[in-house]
Amino acid sequence: MSIRGIHVYIRVIEKGIHGTPTQLAHKCRDHGIRGVGLLCCWEDVLYNQAFIAPYAEALSKFGIEVRLWGYPAAGSERAFCDALQASDELTHGICCGFVPDPEREFRQAIVKPLDAELQARVLMRGVVDIMTERHDLTVTSYGLPRGIGDLPWTEFLKWGESSPQIYNFAKRDIRRSFQQYKDRGATVLVPSIQGYGARDEAQLRPWLDELVEVYPDLPGIIIWSWRQLSWREFKTLQRFEEDMGW
Repeated sequence: MSIRGIHVYIRVIEKGIHGTPTQLAHKCRDHGIRGVGLLCCWEDVLYNQAFIAPYAEALSKFGIEVRLWGYPAAGSERAFCDALQASDELTHGICCGFVPDPEREFRQAIVKPLDAELQARVLMRGVVDIMTERHDLTVTSYGLPRGIGDLPWTEFLKWGESSPQIYNFAKRDIRRSFQQYKDRGATVLVPSIQGYGARDEAQLRPWLDELVEVYPDLPGIIIWSWRQLSWREFKTLQRFEEDMGW
C-alpha cells in the first residue's frame, strides 16, 4: 500500500476543529479524502497520544487510511523511532504507514557535516526497522533540494516514496522540484500541497490543474493541513478527486 488519492495532514487534534472521531471519519468519506496523517511526535515530544487510538479506529471503520507522521531532529533519532513505534501500537494494527519530515535539524549547517549524513542514515534505518508488511514509507521535506544543498538528501530519498513540499509553488517551480527530487534518487512523488495562502479557496482548483499539467500521472497529494481547509476547499478537493478517477 502507498499514498494514493487525497490525504490530509493533521497536527494537533482538537475536537472543536476536527470534530469527534466519527465526525472526522464522516467528513473524510463524504469529501473523497482517502487518508489522514496524524502527528505523533515532534522531535522527541509525543503528540496526540490520547487521540490516536479512537480516531484511528473510527477512520478505519469508514475505510479511511491512517498514517503517522512526525518531525525528527538530529541527535534524537532513537527517541523519534520509539515514539513512532509506541504510537503505531496505539492503533492496534490500523496504521498503514509512516511519514517522517526531516528538515532544518538535519542540515549540515546546523550539525557537523560528517554527522548530518550519519544521523540521517541512523534515522531512516531506525524507521525501516520498525516497519512491518502493513507499513509503507513516505519521506516529506523541502520542495527545492538544490536550494537546501546541505541536507543529506540521498539518505532520505532512497527509502520509500517522496513528498516534496510544493506549497504555493508556481508551475515552473513545481517542475524544478520534481526534477531535483528525481535527480537525488526519488522514484515516486506524492507532493505535499497547501491548504492556505495565495492559491487556496477559488485559486485552489486552477493550481491543482497546473499541477496535473506538470505531472499527468499524479498518484496522489497530501494537504497541509486540515486546520486550514475551508468547506469550499473540501468541495473543491472532492470534485478534483472525482475528476482524477482516484
